Amino acid sequence: MTRILITVIIFILLLPASVLAISPEYYIDSQGNLRLENDYIAIFVNRGDENLGRFALDVTGGNPIHDGDNNKPLLYGHPRPWTSYSTIRIDGKDYVFGGPTNKRAGSEGLYGEVVNPPEVVDGEKIITVVKMDNVEVTQTLSFIESTTTGLPDTAKIKYTITNKDSETRNIGLRVMLDTMLGANDGAPFRVLDQAITEDKTLIRGEIPDFWQAFDSLTNPMVMAQGGLRGPDLTAPDKIYFSNWGSLADGVWDFNFQSGRDFIREGEFELDSAIALYWTPTTLETGESITYTTSYGLGGITIVPGLLSLGVTSPANFVFDELRKSFPIVAYIENTSSIVAKDVIAQLDLPEELMVEDHGPDKKELYDVGPGEHVQVAWRIKPKPGEDIPEESTFRVLVEAENTDSNEATRNIKFFPPARLEVLLDGPSVQDISGRLFQYQPFTVTGTVKNTGGSTAYNTKAYLALPPGLSLAYSDKGTIDLGPVRAGEEIDISWRILSQGITGDMPYGLEVHSINTPQSSQVRTIEVPEAPSKIYLDAEQKSYAVGEIIAVDIIMANIRDLQEISLDMSYDKEVLDPLYVSRGGIFTKKDELLPFKHPKINTPEGTITGLQGNLLDKEVSSGVVATIYFLARRSGDAVYNITNLKLIDRNGKKIDILPDELMIRIKN
Repeated sequence: MTRILITVIIFILLLPASVLAISPEYYIDSQGNLRLENDYIAIFVNRGDENLGRFALDVTGGNPIHDGDNNKPLLYGHPRPWTSYSTIRIDGKDYVFGGPTNKRAGSEGLYGEVVNPPEVVDGEKIITVVKMDNVEVTQTLSFIESTTTGLPDTAKIKYTITNKDSETRNIGLRVMLDTMLGANDGAPFRVLDQAITEDKTLIRGEIPDFWQAFDSLTNPMVMAQGGLRGPDLTAPDKIYFSNWGSLADGVWDFNFQSGRDFIREGEFELDSAIALYWTPTTLETGESITYTTSYGLGGITIVPGLLSLGVTSPANFVFDELRKSFPIVAYIENTSSIVAKDVIAQLDLPEELMVEDHGPDKKELYDVGPGEHVQVAWRIKPKPGEDIPEESTFRVLVEAENTDSNEATRNIKFFPPARLEVLLDGPSVQDISGRLFQYQPFTVTGTVKNTGGSTAYNTKAYLALPPGLSLAYSDKGTIDLGPVRAGEEIDISWRILSQGITGDMPYGLEVHSINTPQSSQVRTIEVPEAPSKIYLDAEQKSYAVGEIIAVDIIMANIRDLQEISLDMSYDKEVLDPLYVSRGGIFTKKDELLPFKHPKINTPEGTITGLQGNLLDKEVSSGVVATIYFLARRSGDAVYNITNLKLIDRNGKKIDILPDELMIRIKN
């Protein structure tokens, strides 16, 4: 038996990598959906002709200490997702992301072209790409950690929108989620100290870090959570809580009635849903914008009792440039058959923390009826001058005059903030070389390292250049590095061109993220003046007798030149001149500029009377003329420019000494 097992293992190891790779069919479920799952939740995306690209979520193993949520839905979606959908508003027209529908949800919207149908990428995300009226939208679904559980039990929902049009476009996004907690399709949305059970809207200043939903503290089936703010999330401009029917029928605007309960419009059942709005913004040609939100499981510490108590807060937190404070929310349910009198919730914080704005740590909830839920919230920040430990514990105590008290404790881990360090390297002196003594492109390299204890999000590196230096080729000055994790180091480089301004030229690298201060470094490169020359040039090799030698008269970096005239001498014993051709500087598109061909004086070994006028053409470097010689015998042939006269546009003489040229001819 052992021998057989060893043989099988060896056979597997010898298989090519392509055989061992996971087949795409591995991710397709029994209904034809594309499915990606871990130990906590599953993301599945519709691949059918109808509703292609729409997604839903299921709980798989869920909360490790709570079996009640196993294999329950988080978003309505069986057998194939169709009730949740996203809308892209383009110049006032509303397009639904994905393929067309034959269902109620999104039937009034416009539809684009599916460029890339849903596919699993790197075994960790599902990507779908749709093009709508020259706007390309990419939907990316993946797993991230919940802020309150610290586990990868949450779906990251990201849309990247790119303007592929030749004109500026005005583009916004709406993401509508048909929430469902197991069998409960109408549980309240819980936002800080509010339990939302009817149509309500929140605008930007009111939007919390997260919202949660559950049906009961005594026996919760599923505890859901949507992330709204954070370093890797894009806070929406507005949120609408309403019934699914209204949001299904209204692709962007919908029948919203403040104070109306969540009874599905046109029917008689509770059916809650949420819509997140990012208001339209201008995108230039080629410009992109990304919006990210999240939805998955929430972490609530629950202690049953006559006053059942649930407490939630981030499981892990970083105090940094973006996150100055964090929320603590307490949910209280009166499970007794009597009215709980004068209920009070008390927050007990460790020494290093305090309630933001010196708010009260004790909140009076007054009387709470049988079966009634109430909730309270605090925002917490560090006390000035206090060191933040790696982990802290806080306690929430709830008590009433006529019932037993209850309390819950919860831990939170603190991580050091991200810290970006920058190193910039490049040459100290600009290289001038080449046939025309031009400034050569040079490379600068930047190294960005996160020496902090947490991730730097939305990190960008920007190369700042002074007048006189510019990016070469298609390089971009700003590079999006995305998230840079603790300890991660990234190298980036640019190619730079000098524009002829001489002296010490400073340039700098600036790096920043949304949760770190800016970090920068400056270097200097010396740009010397490019030499002004006129000289003879030919291919540098040994020529054989009988070969034709092309000799160019080259001018390099002679600015404001108007007229040129010169003679030339050559070794008449070794060379025979054949003819002279006009140089490229004396052409302008299809026009030939004034150029006088010189006289070839073979007995004297001279070429005389070459003249040219550039008129209004701006040129400082190029070929003046090309002279062709026949190598008649072996020896060293020497060429010289004589009687050189250069006149600038102001009629003044330009003094430059020409260089000679020697070519060796062998038998």
